[in-house]
Amino acid sequence: MNKKGIEISINFVIMLILALAVFFGGLAIAKNFFGKASSLGQELNTKTQSEIISLLDDGSPLAVPIQRIEIDRNKYATTGVGVYNVLGKPANFTVEITPVDNDCGEGVSVIDFSKRQTIELKNTEKHVFRATFYASSDAKACKYMFNVIVNAVYPNGTSLQYPPYKGNVPKIIVVLD
Repeated sequence: MNKKGIEISINFVIMLILALAVFFGGLAIAKNFFGKASSLGQELNTKTQSEIISLLDDGSPLAVPIQRIEIDRNKYATTGVGVYNVLGKPANFTVEITPVDNDCGEGVSVIDFSKRQTIELKNTEKHVFRATFYASSDAKACKYMFNVIVNAVYPNGTSLQYPPYKGNVPKIIVVLD
């Protein structure tokens, strides 16, 4: 019997087992690392939402805390708009984030769910609407401006702009360099 042939096969099997152990150990470490990073991102999102809600504690009906966002091409940026129902009765609130016409074109767009989100809020209830912006690869360097319009619709169908704007509609500016 040839012992060299068996010795080579045993060495190969041992090396294969060690290589697989190192490979799967690396996968476990990577999963653990990225799992923690993902949960940290969710915590920050929850923290941001609670901070926006706290901005409404002074009785303000609307909070747009981040009014300037810097973004890179092929990237996403998310912010929130807080709404507080101080109308005295339930209503459906709609937030529309629409681009302001300027020379920038359509390189940056609102993509989260839709440009228009509606939710029913009871009296004194607060809610944070999320808005995610995306800059396309061919977007030109510019300051893209978006109006933030909130409308309230009562159950009887009566609607009103909320809060009544006195000339200045809140804006979110997305800067692409």
